[in-house]
Amino acid sequence: METKFIRLCVSSLLSAGLWVSGVAMAGTSTGTLNVSATVNHSCRSLTTAPMNFPDYRASAASPTDATTQFSVRCTLGTPVNIGLDKGTVGTSEAARQLANGSSRLSYNLYTSAARTTVWDNTAARVTASGQGLGTDMSFTVYGRIPAGQFDAAPGAYTDTITVVVSY
Repeated sequence: METKFIRLCVSSLLSAGLWVSGVAMAGTSTGTLNVSATVNHSCRSLTTAPMNFPDYRASAASPTDATTQFSVRCTLGTPVNIGLDKGTVGTSEAARQLANGSSRLSYNLYTSAARTTVWDNTAARVTASGQGLGTDMSFTVYGRIPAGQFDAAPGAYTDTITVVVSY
């Protein structure tokens, strides 16, 4: 009896056109789905290379110079200021120092090869605009150790500078 009842129900559904696999569509209706995203200004420091001064001789007639580069990547059109802090040894950006124990060697970092403008962090000496997604902005840092520092003991001197990217 159960089998006859199931056949009767399936037969009724088929004749009424209500069988699930065979439902016919009578029309189409459309709507919209709005999608949005906000891109914020963003930057990151990508690469930095160490600045390695050549061997320093206090008796040399001229200062000892070196350069290095670093790069920054920002979102398209992001205004950015690049600063360099005073380092871990110096007392200010104008008075940077390299250290070897308690012995100090004065040096500084500059914005151009002329070495006339100290690259500091308070005035954000270098300004640039983001050049686009996936595009690096490269910056050169010019270093100088003044001649005549006879009070520095022989040995290896170091300092660590933080690149400050403000946007």
